[in-house]
Amino acid sequence: MLNRWTFMILMMPLMSIACAKTSPRMPALSQRDYQLRLQAKYQSMERPTEEHVLKFHTMISLTPLKQHRDDSSFVNIAFAETESHLNDQVVDIGLNAKWIEARVFEHGELLKLRYTEQLTQDNPYMDAVDILWMILFPNPPALEKGRERMAPRRYPLVKNAQGRAYTKSRATWNLLEQNSSAKISYQSDLDVYGAWRELSLSGEGKADGVVWIPLQGGLPNRHEGTLQRTICYDGSVSMCQEQQFQFLLEARP
Repeated sequence: MLNRWTFMILMMPLMSIACAKTSPRMPALSQRDYQLRLQAKYQSMERPTEEHVLKFHTMISLTPLKQHRDDSSFVNIAFAETESHLNDQVVDIGLNAKWIEARVFEHGELLKLRYTEQLTQDNPYMDAVDILWMILFPNPPALEKGRERMAPRRYPLVKNAQGRAYTKSRATWNLLEQNSSAKISYQSDLDVYGAWRELSLSGEGKADGVVWIPLQGGLPNRHEGTLQRTICYDGSVSMCQEQQFQFLLEARP
């Protein structure tokens, strides 16, 4: 008959295997650092004939935190060295030294955002901030050269105590080149919906651009494009705003 100590010694390898199965796995995504340049043109809500131009440049760091059993990972997204100008005047758009977290699949699909309140709460420039998630996580489908493919996407835009909004993207993707990375173009129709304070929020628009994606998939090496949309607020009063964006996201070594 085995005594207690002999039994424990024999069971130690099995206990180690069990522990290995339940211990947290290392994130599949790796650290990525980017620089982003963005220009936004939009009408004044109070004076529709007045146009404003907002330009900003920021450094973005994506740091994986934890991988889940479904192979998605939480990623910390931190902003630094932000410089921004509205009509050539220095302004603070609420990005510098801020961070949020995103849950992302290894292939680059955005699942959810959290802690976004510090970026969007009472931020008059939140309409220029909310398209960042579409820029960082374009998530093109698997493609064959010469064959277009349509793939819908859904992105959170704003989520805070004042309201929340989302956009649906119906993009047509086309593989242009495939060398050290895949160069892919897209054209997309956008639908925006949600609520802000006591007003319902809706809108539509278009986006087109080019992304350079690692051959194994994942987050982009480069993403440049344009986006135009009309956002409308309806309630006791109704108002709409035209918005145009140009952007360039580049990975840093």
